[in-house]
Amino acid sequence: MNLTPLGSLPIHAPARMASGPVALAMAPEPLIEDTFLGAISDSGDVTPTTPPAPIADSLPPPPVLRRPVLFVHGYNGGAYVFETMNTYLHGDGINAVGGTLQGTQPPALDPDGKLFKLDFSKPWQSAARNADELEQALEAIARATGHEKIDVVAHSMGGLDTRLYIDRGGRRVGRLFMMAPPNHGSIQANAELWMREHLGIPVFPPNSDPDVMAALRDLRVDQPPEENDGIIGNPFLHDLNSRWFAQKAATEGVRIFVGGGVPTLEPDGTMTVQGDGFVPWSSSAMPGVRLEPYIDPVKNTHGRMLRDPRVMVDVGQALA
Repeated sequence: MNLTPLGSLPIHAPARMASGPVALAMAPEPLIEDTFLGAISDSGDVTPTTPPAPIADSLPPPPVLRRPVLFVHGYNGGAYVFETMNTYLHGDGINAVGGTLQGTQPPALDPDGKLFKLDFSKPWQSAARNADELEQALEAIARATGHEKIDVVAHSMGGLDTRLYIDRGGRRVGRLFMMAPPNHGSIQANAELWMREHLGIPVFPPNSDPDVMAALRDLRVDQPPEENDGIIGNPFLHDLNSRWFAQKAATEGVRIFVGGGVPTLEPDGTMTVQGDGFVPWSSSAMPGVRLEPYIDPVKNTHGRMLRDPRVMVDVGQALA
C-alpha cells in the first residue's frame, strides 16, 4: 500500500501492516537504525479530570531510567495526557517523580527525580513560545538534577516544539522520542483555520484566543510551492524541515512512534488507515528514521496511543 507522496519526500509503506518497527523507504537519504495538533484536542480521549488508565498486571516492571525524562504535550493538551505512562514508569518508586513544570513559573523539583512533565502556559500557543518555555524547563531540570542531558518524550505538536528548541541551538535534549508528530503538518489545522477565517466559527477549542491562530498556522500542511500556486504552504515547517539533519545530529538519537489502523485524511484529502485519525504516517515520517507503528483502531487514536501498553513498555525500555 503506497502512501501519498508529500512534497519532495515520497514514502512507501510495506504491504503487511504489523506492530513494531517498520522500515519506510524514503528518498534521498537511506534509512538507518536509530537504535498536533495534539489532536486538535488530543482526540478528546483524555481530559484533565480523567484518572490514569489502570496498569495491566501482565506488563513487565519498568526499567530504572539512567537520567531524567521530560514529557512534552501537544496542541490543546496538557501534562495529564502522559499520566498513565508516568504512572507505569514510576512503578513502586522505581523512578522518582520529579515534578510538573508550569509554563514560566519557577518550579519546585525533586533533585532525585527522573520523571518530569511540562504544562505550557496555554494548551494552544505558537511553537516559538512553546520552545521558549521548553528551554526554561530543560534548564530547570538540569540545575535541579545535575544532569547535562534530558531525554524528551514529545506528543504531537510537542515534537515540533522540541525540534525548534534544538534548531535554535538548544543542547539539553539527549534522545528524542516523538509520538505521532505532525512534522509535515495536519490537514485538520487547515480546516480549522478556514472555519475561523471564513465563517468565524471556532471549533477546537471553541474560543477566539489569538494564540490559537498562531498555533494553527504552525500546524498547517507544509505544501511545496510547486503544488500550491508558487506559495509555500507552511513557512514555519518548510524552514524547520530544511534543517532536519542538523536537528537530528544534535541529539543522541530520534525515534518516531505512530498509531495506525484509524481512517485519517492525507494532505491531499484522500483517506488512509496509515494514521491515528489526525496525523497520517506521511506527516510524521522524516528521512533517516524508521517509523514504529502500533496498529489498533481503538487504542491507537491520536491521544490514546500514549496509554497503549506496548508503547509504554517500548518507550520505557528505550529510555533505560
